[in-house]
Amino acid sequence: MTPAHVGVAPRDVRAGCVGRSCEPCGWAVDRGPRSRSVGHLQLRDDLRGDSADHVAGRAIPVRPAGATRREGDRTRDRLGILVAQVLAHWLADTPHIAAKIPPAASLCTIYCTADTIGRVELDARRAGVGAAKTTIAPLRPSARPWPSLTYPTGMHDMASNIAVLTNDLQYELVNKNPERIRAVADAKDNFCRFLDGMRDRGCEIVHLQLINREDDANAERYNGYLPVTKGSEGAQIIADFLVESDLVVEKNKDSGFYETDLHEMLQARGVDTVVVTGMQTQICVQTTAADAFFRGYNIWVPSDCVVSAQETDKKRALEWLDAYCATVTESAEVLRTIDAFGRLPRKVIKTP
Repeated sequence: MTPAHVGVAPRDVRAGCVGRSCEPCGWAVDRGPRSRSVGHLQLRDDLRGDSADHVAGRAIPVRPAGATRREGDRTRDRLGILVAQVLAHWLADTPHIAAKIPPAASLCTIYCTADTIGRVELDARRAGVGAAKTTIAPLRPSARPWPSLTYPTGMHDMASNIAVLTNDLQYELVNKNPERIRAVADAKDNFCRFLDGMRDRGCEIVHLQLINREDDANAERYNGYLPVTKGSEGAQIIADFLVESDLVVEKNKDSGFYETDLHEMLQARGVDTVVVTGMQTQICVQTTAADAFFRGYNIWVPSDCVVSAQETDKKRALEWLDAYCATVTESAEVLRTIDAFGRLPRKVIKTP
């Protein structure tokens, strides 16, 4: 691969694809840019690294410079959070229904399960009173007053002390080999939903952008070519993970804190908790989390929002982080904890 191949914009960058539908009720769900198929994500062969000529696979297309997902794309997600708040309050008053909702169910699943149970109960009531009664009130929650509901954007102002740090979600780094491409593609949809959820809760999203310097003898070359140099298209943050309100901090080494202004920037914003995500778990995620710990931050790592080319490397790194400095859990649990407490509790450090 020659430098001329790098940073060439693709001829066809798809804007989205048709969403799925819920079988029982036919509601359209998960529509929009983040429901793209892996095929839409991986279109280019000429932006990969040294193994591109040997292993089949398709790379993530480079977007035009400065491209981000539009803020308007999240309107559906914000409405979904509002609907979820109403459903959660209803289910709190109907435990017999809530008990039948599977964990991490979609809004469609919750609606359809509740509707099905309600119909069964109505049928039972009709059977008990005879066929003559044809009008029966539908299943409703108790008359307890509704809680005050706020518009989802900024609904948790106290979570503004939390920042999400992403690592190395850049075209040339992800497209280095098919293993990285596959790992990021598998995590992308859930990762983007998590980032949107954290944005809606008032958290800062900071993308740590690796920029290699020509005079760095330790910087990895791809067959003699130095990737992710300053100003190159291959160094851009992948547009699927980026919105206009996000921050980007350049780094020259694996850790986002090494010889950067990240610490000062976070302190100026009152951040004391960082959620470390991105690629790769055993390198940039692990070193950034350790450096944050040395500076007194509370560290959380969502296990489904970190990726590695090799699953064994990811597992080993997560075990190290959990045993040493970070609370390791799934992204859904991070959001639930913020909703319950308005913050992410600090890990109690205990050494053997």
